[in-house]
Amino acid sequence: MSGLAKAKIYPITISMTTKHNHPYKEKLVEFIRDLYPNKEFIGLHEPYLDIDSENAVKNCIKSQFVSSVGPEVSQLEDGLKNYTHSPHVIATNTGTSALHLSLIASGVESGDEVLTQSLSFIATTNAIAYCHASPIFIDIQADTFSLCPLALQRFLNENCYIDKFDRCRNKVTGNKIPSCILMHTFGHIGQVNEISLICKQWKISLIEDAAEAVGSFLDNQHAGTFGDFGIVSFNGNKIITGGNGGAVFCKDPEKATFIKHLSTTAKLPHPFHFTHDQVGFNYRLSSLNASLINSQLKNINFILNQKAKLHNAYLGFFHEYNQVIVDVKYPARDNFWLNTLITENPFELIKYLNKNEIQARPVWSPNHQQVMYQNSAHDSMIQTNKFSNLIVNLPSSVGVKL
Repeated sequence: MSGLAKAKIYPITISMTTKHNHPYKEKLVEFIRDLYPNKEFIGLHEPYLDIDSENAVKNCIKSQFVSSVGPEVSQLEDGLKNYTHSPHVIATNTGTSALHLSLIASGVESGDEVLTQSLSFIATTNAIAYCHASPIFIDIQADTFSLCPLALQRFLNENCYIDKFDRCRNKVTGNKIPSCILMHTFGHIGQVNEISLICKQWKISLIEDAAEAVGSFLDNQHAGTFGDFGIVSFNGNKIITGGNGGAVFCKDPEKATFIKHLSTTAKLPHPFHFTHDQVGFNYRLSSLNASLINSQLKNINFILNQKAKLHNAYLGFFHEYNQVIVDVKYPARDNFWLNTLITENPFELIKYLNKNEIQARPVWSPNHQQVMYQNSAHDSMIQTNKFSNLIVNLPSSVGVKL
């Protein structure tokens, strides 16, 4: 495939330690406790909820529009359009629902195969299974922890072809490969431009799993708006939250209409008759959740500024110990959802922090190692297997004193 050799790579700087006892761990406990004073237990990523959030929910309750009917959901969709510049936004009850709907709209059917990464929260792969399709796991990059364009190109060149109907097929199974899911891990934007080019050349729809990437930009373009579809999440641990919630970003107006129709049980518009033209889903976001998200979307710049200050504080701390937090360079603008340390023997440090009432966690177990997907097709998984045993996510809540 031509073009990839010229791809720009914006590396994340990663430094490794040869020590196993984490000599800085006691100082790290002191450092984190200074960031979050007067807290007995420090969570990994707690929501930032202020008086505006409380009032927004109260007003929604007073209006009695607490289901998917009411102005709050449309207000959120308009707000996300303005912030992300996505042409079409459809609010959903979860990010997983948004993924499921995007896969259906991209043409994934029973028996198809979908390219994706194994290093991701399980919802990415589960959404493929909801379509009765099968994942093909492609390795990640060592600098973004997202889908590697070189590995993707290699797999397609060696294992796929374009049939007479202009569709990508697997040479071995003969199955269609209509879609690819790129996940922006921890909010860091992957090499989406390069992957988008490959997908277009291979007649594959690109879906961006930007569940963790609200507020992340590349060349002033928001995560989730590069591909044919993108999704975000407003789960309780995300940058902004409604407790639950998600959204689909879509470029095609007809597909956006189709997604919204599916999300509302495929009910045909009528003042009182309940007529449905296909199997749909009860995936629409509630106004109650939307009111909470709306209140936080207004504060997103403050939240992102606080996240950046926290990230810089971590950078400064670990620089003294020759340890480097994962750091994205310009022209990417990161939301710093979770501050990530790469270190040997991470579980020792995680246990120590949790023993001191500081929540830290490893990365998710790779999806190709989960019992449901351990027989799924995958490539070498060299970087996935390596970094899944080196990652520590550190407390990254907004409520810090900086």
